[in-house]
Amino acid sequence: MEQEPTAPQLNHTQSTASPPTDTIGSWKHIVVDNIDKEYDLLVEYLHVSAEKT
Repeated sequence: MEQEPTAPQLNHTQSTASPPTDTIGSWKHIVVDNIDKEYDLLVEYLHVSAEKT
C-alpha cells in the first residue's frame, strides 16, 4: 500500500517569507515625508487663502 505524502515540516524559528524590515522602514519613511510635505502645502494654501478674504 502506498503511503500518502506528508506536508513539509516548518521550522518556526526561521522564516523565509518575512520581508526585510529595512526596506519597509525606508518606504515608511518616504511615505511619511511625502505626507508631511503635502500637509505643509495644504496648510500654506489655506493660510494664504484666508488672508485673501
